[in-house]
Parts: sequence; structure tokens; C-alpha cells
Amino acid sequence: MKLVLRVLLFLLVVIGLVTCEKLEENLLEGPIELSTQEQRFLTENDCDGAVRLCYNALAFDDWWQVHFWRLCNDAATDDAWVGDTVKNYDINPPRISNNPLDSNKARNDTIAAPPFKRRVEIMQAGHYTLDTRGERLRDFYQSNFKGIFLCNSAISGLSTSKIAENVKNRLTAEAKFLRGFYYFELVKNFGGVPVITSVVTTEYLDTMTRASVSKVYRQIKQDMTEAAAVLPTLTEQNAKDRGRATQGAALAFLAKAELYDGNWAAALAAAKKVIEAGDYALEPNFGELWDPSNVNSREFIFSIGTGVWAFNAFGNPIPLMCGTRAEKGWGYLCPTSNLEQHYLLDQDSVRLKWTIIKHQQPVPGDTTKRFNARPDVSKSARFSRKLYTPSQQRFGGSGTKLPNNLIFMRYADLLLIAAEAAYHTNNTGIAVEYLGQVRQRAKLNLNTGLSGTELLNAIYKERRSELAFEGHRLFDLRRTKRLDQVFGLNGAFVRHNQGGTDFYETSNKREKQDKGVKYTANKHELWPIPQDELNRRRGLRQNPGY
Repeated sequence: MKLVLRVLLFLLVVIGLVTCEKLEENLLEGPIELSTQEQRFLTENDCDGAVRLCYNALAFDDWWQVHFWRLCNDAATDDAWVGDTVKNYDINPPRISNNPLDSNKARNDTIAAPPFKRRVEIMQAGHYTLDTRGERLRDFYQSNFKGIFLCNSAISGLSTSKIAENVKNRLTAEAKFLRGFYYFELVKNFGGVPVITSVVTTEYLDTMTRASVSKVYRQIKQDMTEAAAVLPTLTEQNAKDRGRATQGAALAFLAKAELYDGNWAAALAAAKKVIEAGDYALEPNFGELWDPSNVNSREFIFSIGTGVWAFNAFGNPIPLMCGTRAEKGWGYLCPTSNLEQHYLLDQDSVRLKWTIIKHQQPVPGDTTKRFNARPDVSKSARFSRKLYTPSQQRFGGSGTKLPNNLIFMRYADLLLIAAEAAYHTNNTGIAVEYLGQVRQRAKLNLNTGLSGTELLNAIYKERRSELAFEGHRLFDLRRTKRLDQVFGLNGAFVRHNQGGTDFYETSNKREKQDKGVKYTANKHELWPIPQDELNRRRGLRQNPGY
């Protein structure tokens, strides 16, 4: 807690935004409003600083606010094992709160354990035994709402500021884009959540209720549409502003929101605006995407260059969290043999090479001769190359964070969004064209005669191949209603592991081989609302099954 406070206080000293007392209240007591009366919107620097703070909520300054739960989402897929087997994880440990604000009943619903024991949540998520009491689950929920409240505060303060109108409009559009992004994070994970678009009182927060999923998507689409109407294109954007939201980013996320909401024609229309504008393109060499120095790739529609980006100079903790223990990593998210087989069956050597590192094999793009996966404490003796920092580039980060880019939207994802939407609108030729572009970059052919279910399945398959370990797989399975095809007693991934022959996976039993067998339909399509929130926000209700 104190680390985030110190870092954000540093930012606030620089830009003069908020009193320390109010900031501490916001950081330590959960998602509480940030009053515009305690912010300054007098100068352009004040206003820009308020929006910069909204950007900071994309990653905050440490591993626990949002990054860890993003790993939990990937752990809940057929792409990854939880991986680390150093600790003897108890999937459902007893947890008692030491928070004096909790009633005796509530104390049984909250974690109070040493930090290393709290990481049990990733095992619970990965093996579908998660309950409502986790701290990292709560942190992710609250951190996204903190981002939303910062955006609401910035939008409110900007509305009465006296700065140049064009600057005011751009900054407001950026805040709306970010608010839409944070709501998208919440609705994907939890379903309907409270929709709040203005500065509100603490008393209101205590009684707020959940909006429907459709209402949350309406707000996301409204924010992205309004942002796209004002934001500059990539070519119009000043070089000093690279990394900030653009029109293309707003339209790309609009297309994705429409896809998730099942509005195929609208998704295709938004995606085509970005594609036809020509500002973005596929990186010719797939491997170049994972070079930390490649901050301004034309494929990155929205990303953070953590080693150089002024809004978040704290580095990226994910390479450490997903690194081998032989190199002082935490050992999480070991690729599965199921994912490796997925690439091999398609003869996809390019993306296999840049997605999976195996024990005692060379690491592409690194000077290391042989990779040490520590099979004795690693479930599969594989790690993700996408989340790896080459040894010669590790000096760019701090002691616990490295300079890898955080990529939230890239052009390949958008092409596949457009392909899927085109399929559903009977634009088969367009779907095949966009799908073919992604496969061509990977040096793979495409049957141009694909149509019907075969085409749709090819698009689904391509999304897994292209976007593994980028935070999309779980939500792709959820939104397309295919989780029960992968997990559960008869799921393909569960069956694969029951008959598993991979030496490392079958040798290391400290992470159970039956991952996914406890998946329950009509429950695990969403994560639970954190129990802390239910205890404090009387108007909230839990998701089914929890």
C-alpha cells in the first residue's frame, strides 16, 4: 500500500493535483470519489496532469493492483498452467480478516495472510475453485473503479476549466476513452457493474446497484464513440504524445465492444474505419513485436512502453512474475503441451518459436545459450517468450520490473475482430481476406475456399495462435460459449491431460493434472464480485453460483 502511495504522491507533487490526505483515503479505503473541489484545473499543465493520472491506472506502479489478476485470467485457460510449484498451494485455505471494520461474520470472508500465501488465488482461478474472498480479485475490481473515478473527476474538472478549447476537448476525449477501457475490463470479468459517470459521494457508493451488462456496454460504446470523434489519428498525433489514446484506439475498442455485445455489423464498421485509414499495419517480423525496444511499432494500436513512457516509468513486473525461478522469477504461466501441440498441428513454427520457450533450448532474440526452466519447480518446463525479457535488455527496468511493452490492442487482434464480424454478416470474402493477412505474416497458407462453420472455427483457432498470453483467450472462450468444450469432465483440455504423455507435465504433480475439471457451466462464465465489496456496498448482489 505504501509503495503505491509514495509513487502517486510523487506524481501529484509534480502536477499539483490532490491533497495528500484525500489521496490516501482513496488509495487505502477502496473506490471512493475524488472531489473536483480538491483538484486544480487552472492551467493546461493542471488539466493534463489530471488525465495523466487516469492513464496511470492502466498499470499503477506495482504487481498487485491489476497485473496479477490479468495473469489469473490467462491461468484459467488451456494455454497455461499456473506453473510455479515451489509452494505447497492449498486451493481453499482458511482465511480470517484482521480488518477492525469487519463484523465477526465478515471477517470470515476476507483474506489476511502473508503475501506469498495470497498468491493462492492464481491456483484457484486456474483450477476453477475460486471463491469470493481473494485480495487480488478485490484489488483488480477496486483498481479499475479507481481509474473510472479519476476519469470522472478529470472530465468534471475539465468542463469548467479555462484552457484552450481544443486542448480541453482532446483531454476530455482521452478521459472518456480510458473510462470506457476500465469499464470494459470490469464487464469482461464480472458482468454488470455499477455505472457511474460523475463525481459522487461516499454515501452513494455504499448504496449503488449493479447495472445490466447491456447498460455497461452502452456506456463503453458511448465513451469510445465520443472519444473517437475528437481524438487525433496516429498521423495527426504529436510525437511527444505517443502512447496516448488516438482515434484509431477508440475505434478499435469500439469494434471489440460491439463484437462482445454481438453487434456484428457495428463491429465490422468500426474495425474497417481503422483498417481502411491505413495508419496501422502488421509488424513484418512477428518476433519484433516482443522486442522491448520496439516501442512504436505500427502494429500497436494502444500500448504502454514501460521502459520509456513518461506516464508509467516504473517498468513492467509481468516478465519477473512469469520468469523462470532459475533467473529469480516467480515461475507463473507455464505454457501447456496442449498449446504447443496446437502450433505443431498447424505447422506454425514462427509463432511457436516466439510464444513458447522450452527447457534447455535456445531463446530466440537472446544471447543465452540454453534456457533453464527449473523443471523441478515448473509444471511444464516451458515459459512464454512473449513475456520474456532478453538478458541483454534487462538493465532498462528496476530491480523487480523490466522494460517490456504492455500491449492492450494490436492490429492483428483488430483484423481478427473484423474477420469474425464479417463472417457473422455474411461477408465471407472479407473474413477470408483479413484472416489471410494474419496467417501470411506467420508464413502460413489459408484455404481461401473456407466458409460456414469451418471459417468461423479457423478464425477462433487463429485468435488462439496469434494472441496467446496476451489476455484474450479466456474472454474469447467465454463470449463464444466454448468454455464447456475445453473444461469440465468432458472438456478437450481435461481429456488431453488425462491421457497426457508430456514428460515434464506428468512428472511434476504438485500442480494437479486435472486442471479445469472443476469448471461449472453457468457459473464460471464470470468471476465473483469480491466479498469485501458486498460487505461494504449494500446494493450489490453476487454472481450466480458463488
